[in-house]
Amino acid sequence: MMGMTEVKFYENIAGELLKFAVIFTKTQNKYVFCKHKDRDTWEVPRGHQENGEDIMDTAKRNCTCRYRGLRLI
Repeated sequence: MMGMTEVKFYENIAGELLKFAVIFTKTQNKYVFCKHKDRDTWEVPRGHQENGEDIMDTAKRNCTCRYRGLRLI
């Protein structure tokens, strides 16, 4: 059995401490899940940060590369 992952939320954090982006969003009071382009699963958009990449660019890249029809502006 796998242990639980601890998730922490920060108001402000140094960009160099970030390694991964997870994008939670709501529209019309409903959470957004995306169908993965390579799997038959619905997921919260997420992905690893490339070396030297800004975390917002990580979020945008992972949304547009892995999920159909999702664009983060």
